[in-house]
Amino acid sequence: MLPTFLVGSELQEGQLQRVLPDYAMTPLDIYLLYPRHRHLSNKIRLFVEFVRKHFAGRPLWSLVD
Repeated sequence: MLPTFLVGSELQEGQLQRVLPDYAMTPLDIYLLYPRHRHLSNKIRLFVEFVRKHFAGRPLWSLVD
């Protein structure tokens, strides 16, 4: 069992095939812990936004049948 971000291209090219297509792992959550200040630094704010956008939704490589 490997994450699709490591084997997505091999799945798309047909070099690998899913053995148990109906089985899926439980998704993992990501938490960012930072102090809540009235004026959050730009570095922290930009990093939080980056992580939100980068990990939001289903990644394209996981759409492989």
